[in-house]
Amino acid sequence: IPTYNREDFVSRAIESVLKQSLAGVELIVIDDGSTDNTHELLLRRYKANEGVKLHRFSNNKGVNAARNKGVELACGEYVGFLDSDDYIYPNSLNKVMQILAAHANLEHFCFKVLDESTHKPYLLTRPQNEGVIAFDDLLSGKFDGDYAHFVRRNIFIECPFFEDFRAEENLNWYRILKEHGPAKFFDVPVVCVRRVGADSLSHSLTLDSLSKI
Repeated sequence: IPTYNREDFVSRAIESVLKQSLAGVELIVIDDGSTDNTHELLLRRYKANEGVKLHRFSNNKGVNAARNKGVELACGEYVGFLDSDDYIYPNSLNKVMQILAAHANLEHFCFKVLDESTHKPYLLTRPQNEGVIAFDDLLSGKFDGDYAHFVRRNIFIECPFFEDFRAEENLNWYRILKEHGPAKFFDVPVVCVRRVGADSLSHSLTLDSLSKI
């Protein structure tokens, strides 16, 4: 969970992970140099919690740097990301792990994301039911929107998030699809997202940013 000035929401995100029925989840929270009370809140509520690993940047580096640090600190085989103003649905990580275990030959999994205000899929178009998402599908606009990604950690070691872009984290999903092949989409709601215009961490890709891949 990367977070920046989210004292009003970060506890909800963290608690949604801690309350999962799946045991042994490694939860890493990266404070990206918050200037509000986020850091103090995290220390007060979670410093003594063995299930939460906290790390803080002394200055704001951007969400991509925070995600890379989380990958560096992670020990698990798979990595998933959660924005600090979003949350994970109850028992969804258990469903994710069952799917990961049943498809051990796959490296990149995508799950449904729902919008908090509408409880409808937070994306424009997606594979019908369960299907493959390839690089060309996203580039052509055949599939578009937001997904909850779970990916083998070794892939992020090879393809870290572009830290020279302070946002546009979706660019890295494009690169992973291009270099490591298609992802598999599963029609299972995992994450509920809060989106409030310019306050959101998600941004559309530009032609300049696409040139990076």
